[in-house]
Amino acid sequence: MRRLGAAWALGFFVLLGGCGAKAPDHPEELRIIVQGFLASLELKNYPVATESVDPSRRADFVRYTDDLGDKTTITESQIRSIDVPTNEERDKLPDDAPLEATVVVSYKYFRLPSTTVKNEVKSMTWVFNSDRKRWFLKNGW
Repeated sequence: MRRLGAAWALGFFVLLGGCGAKAPDHPEELRIIVQGFLASLELKNYPVATESVDPSRRADFVRYTDDLGDKTTITESQIRSIDVPTNEERDKLPDDAPLEATVVVSYKYFRLPSTTVKNEVKSMTWVFNSDRKRWFLKNGW
């Protein structure tokens, strides 16, 4: 039993370690990043969430979390869909076009002083930074 647990853990960390190094056309890699981003928001760990935001948009995101972060509590979130361009779709793009994916998420939240839980759906644009070999949130939050 111990060997099985160790093998599973090793496989899990190999998968996570390879997420940034593989070709970005695998939706599962982006799913892991988005899940981490959403978990950071649920835990109100905004500095960690900010690391997933495109550097050009971080100041806006920090303003958002400064203005509404303490008042807003996300109680539940889930990824509804991830649309990553296929290799064929990417081949049709200009060489200098950034690789973008659309991620639709739903979440439940309340914003104090109200305790009424609201549902919202957001469509987010994530962009793959080929220099850093990582996905970043570009728009949608």
